[in-house]
Amino acid sequence: MNFLKKVAAKLSPVFATRAFNMVFALVISIVIWMYVVYLVNPAADKTITNIPIEYRNASVILDKKLVITSDLPETISVTFNGTRADVLKLSDKNVSAYVDLSGIKTPGEVTLTVTLEYSAALNEKKFTATPKNTWNITVAIDYLFSKEVPVEPVYTSQSLAAEGYQAGKIQFDVTEITVSGPKNEVDTVERAVVYITKEDLTSTFTEQSEFKLVDKNNNPVVSAHLTSSADKITVTLPILLVREVDIVLPEFQYIAGTNAGNVDVDISPAKITVAGEESVMTFASLMLKAVDLASFAESTEYTTTLTLPEGVTNVTGTTEVTVKISIRGLETREFHTSNIQVINLEEGYASNVLTESLVVTLRGAAEMLNGISPENIRVVADMKQYMGDNGMTGDIIVPVKVYVDGEFGGAGALFTYEVTVHLVKT
Repeated sequence: MNFLKKVAAKLSPVFATRAFNMVFALVISIVIWMYVVYLVNPAADKTITNIPIEYRNASVILDKKLVITSDLPETISVTFNGTRADVLKLSDKNVSAYVDLSGIKTPGEVTLTVTLEYSAALNEKKFTATPKNTWNITVAIDYLFSKEVPVEPVYTSQSLAAEGYQAGKIQFDVTEITVSGPKNEVDTVERAVVYITKEDLTSTFTEQSEFKLVDKNNNPVVSAHLTSSADKITVTLPILLVREVDIVLPEFQYIAGTNAGNVDVDISPAKITVAGEESVMTFASLMLKAVDLASFAESTEYTTTLTLPEGVTNVTGTTEVTVKISIRGLETREFHTSNIQVINLEEGYASNVLTESLVVTLRGAAEMLNGISPENIRVVADMKQYMGDNGMTGDIIVPVKVYVDGEFGGAGALFTYEVTVHLVKT
């Protein structure tokens, strides 16, 4: 007894403090609250707002070629009644709502049921929702109509390509979009437009772009009842380097008296403007086919088609060029020669040249041609290609080369010649 009195005497100053009284009051309040909530546990209401509504089996009505034309509520607010302890557990995290669309069969007004779902941790029997966990909504149903509309670009910039560059033809991964929905709304859609906002580009760009549906007056068509076969369109806009290039002939093989000083060349047009991606614009000029200066006597003129490297476009538009080649200060003269030789005849073969003489045309300076005699002209038939295991025998027409020997090598033969050689195996 004395011990308790001593303890009480020591604690009495603590009990008299303001802090003790506040802590003691808080503890008592918690005890009373717990008693009320968990023992007395009165009835209570709780309203949960903005519970999302999930619309299930939407694909079923699309398969039936139907579409919902009225606006669908996205959320629902529900008031729950139950004991305080139970309704406090409810939230939009463990309560959800759904509408099953699979029951829609025909066009017209249809009443659908919004049904609540609860997580497994909740006991539905301990609370109620007004009215009885289900709500009805009325929606309008129409036949689904679809049509294809073209995809077109709309440029918002005046200078897509930077100076010295050119924008090529825009490309879309799809050229048409299928628009589906109520017929009266689908009918208003004329095209799908992609807005191109780039400017001063120096290289090709590719991106996925959103598009807008527009009517015949280019006004946007916006409706929750319309769907499209794509969400975005892949756009590729080629940006081409533009350059003026020369049109040239390959370097001549100067023969038959010609040299750089007596051959004149005129190419018309001499230049054209071309465009292409920088990776393919690596050439300085457009090369025509080589010309054999021994294929004509004094001049030649011909028209040829330009061939551009792959990926290069002709900005000028000229597809043909005219080439004129003239040879100055030379003459031509015909000579008869019987000096015909055979070379590269393998062992085991014998030949007999059946062509006894040949008339050849030589070109060169006049004073040089005056000094040439038939003995200076040598005609050579090369038999190498007719030898071997698969060699030929009999009368063979053989192309020949004509040589001018001695001090007259500045002159040369024009055109091509052939002789007939009889070939046998010995």
